[in-house]
Amino acid sequence: MVSESDVYFNTQQFTDKDQLKLLKKLDEIGISGRLNKDKHYKRIRLLKSSIVILNKLIEPYIIPSIRYKVGYDPVETCSLVKEQIVF
Repeated sequence: MVSESDVYFNTQQFTDKDQLKLLKKLDEIGISGRLNKDKHYKRIRLLKSSIVILNKLIEPYIIPSIRYKVGYDPVETCSLVKEQIVF
């Protein structure tokens, strides 16, 4: 499942040159982004079309307890077993 929200890389303290290098490397693996001004600094914002690609690349490495942070279905934190809540 793909998140509908924007994806930002918090690169505000990177130099413009380094951010452009990172954008170029991301583009080489099919992920497109732009520099976006955040208050006084710039950061990388991914294009919506690239979020699907990013999710496919990182999905195998996301541990279940934080899958919700990247737009996957929320992890189940408890379940009913014989009408008792088990944590």
